[in-house]
Amino acid sequence: MPVQLNLPFDVEESTTNAVAYAGRQLYLASTGAFAFQDDFLNFCKATSPDLVLDLRVAPRLDFVRPLRKQAFELFGVYGIEYRDMLGRLNASTYDLPQHRFEELMNAVASLHSSRNDERSTLALFDNSVFAQSCTAKLVQSVPVVLLDADSIRRLVAYGARERM
Repeated sequence: MPVQLNLPFDVEESTTNAVAYAGRQLYLASTGAFAFQDDFLNFCKATSPDLVLDLRVAPRLDFVRPLRKQAFELFGVYGIEYRDMLGRLNASTYDLPQHRFEELMNAVASLHSSRNDERSTLALFDNSVFAQSCTAKLVQSVPVVLLDADSIRRLVAYGARERM
């Protein structure tokens, strides 16, 4: 069963406990929750990802920085590897054949599990139905935390007070 993280109001205590949850985590987050320019950076300060797996058909990065080049520079500064997972499959729709969906989920689980340190993996989505399908499949092989919008906002607030 996936963890639907809905953090209590006390951001500092609850966020620290949520982020410290047993080892390397795979967080699923909707890009729609990053409303302001530094939200993504502050979220990363709170969750410390070293890998971002983009599970969107049209992966724009303007929620990270205004220009794609600037977004990749930010990833480089913070040691974050970015992978466009659906782009690697040449997928133009979320309605993937079952074998392609399985291939994608196996790749996500494998990339997440192959990392050696304790930093987290962040999977980005913009389609909640697809995110639920991904979560249901991934939870069978790796610890998954599907973050709701309130949890993302709380992690952004926590990260705004932290240094990465």
